[in-house]
Amino acid sequence: MCIRDRDLLVAALEFEVENLEARFVARPPKGPSEMDRVMSFFDMVVRGLLRRQNLARALLKAVSSGEPELTQKMAAFHAHIERMLVMALREEVTVGPDGRLAEPVADDRDAQPAETLNQVWYALLIGWAGGVHDQSEMLEKMKSSAGLVLRGSAQRA
Repeated sequence: MCIRDRDLLVAALEFEVENLEARFVARPPKGPSEMDRVMSFFDMVVRGLLRRQNLARALLKAVSSGEPELTQKMAAFHAHIERMLVMALREEVTVGPDGRLAEPVADDRDAQPAETLNQVWYALLIGWAGGVHDQSEMLEKMKSSAGLVLRGSAQRA
């Protein structure tokens, strides 16, 4: 990948992260249960990321290439997703003085399910990019997986 293409994709990923974070702060996931809030979150993220499907596919392809700078940016993206998932699970959005999301108080009870859900979602995104399933199937598979993860997490608590 040429430097110019990489720089464009890095800028696009950073824009998507900022846009997602702003939407999350403005309209945090709502619902009476963890499952409702998690699925509200994934619905928001999937709609936002896939509104420009060619860009989403290009980002996924690029970050899968192992390009060091893109890999670092993708790791930061995953950290943002996990942070927002923890906040959705807790039903509390914490914003720092700079208006950006603050780090939630560490608690493995919420961090482990958030990490697992993030990994499942990323795998489903790769499947979507490869044509294995469409957007609605991805959300259905995410719902099924989230149910398993959250039930397993509740049993361990």
